[in-house]
Amino acid sequence: MKKHLIIVVIVSLLTAGCRQPSVGGTSTFVDPSLSVSYGYSPDRIIFLIIDNATTAIHTAGVRNGLLFSSWTGQALSDGNRLFEYQADATVMEISGYKFPLNRGRIFLVDLSGKFPRIEQLDVELKRIDVSRDQLTTLAKERFNKEVRRILKLAPVKNYFGIS
Repeated sequence: MKKHLIIVVIVSLLTAGCRQPSVGGTSTFVDPSLSVSYGYSPDRIIFLIIDNATTAIHTAGVRNGLLFSSWTGQALSDGNRLFEYQADATVMEISGYKFPLNRGRIFLVDLSGKFPRIEQLDVELKRIDVSRDQLTTLAKERFNKEVRRILKLAPVKNYFGIS
């Protein structure tokens, strides 16, 4: 009896934390002068990359694991400047530079110079009330609303010289 109870408790504890934290990744062009890529879970944006590669080729993908997911992507600007990224639940790596996500989940990438210039912002990303089975057009609209809010912030506008 005790043996079965211990197994049930262990299994319960293990599965309580095993919800896949992320279910997708996307790349969206939101603004005429900026491009946005983000990774998301059912209830929030995990990271947000804003760059000025507006006529770029953006690719993104997600790999869902048992305990965590990871994202990869790249952008190629019209000036043939490339940046690549990969992220998991704790770290973002952009063009070889690593950034802990606990110090900010928003990344500004300027591709106008010879090398990408990257800044990490510690701005709260709002939780979005979307269940896993509602991760459709409505969810995308809610995610994009949060992205538009971030694009209006002064640090973002100042970084890219937008008035």
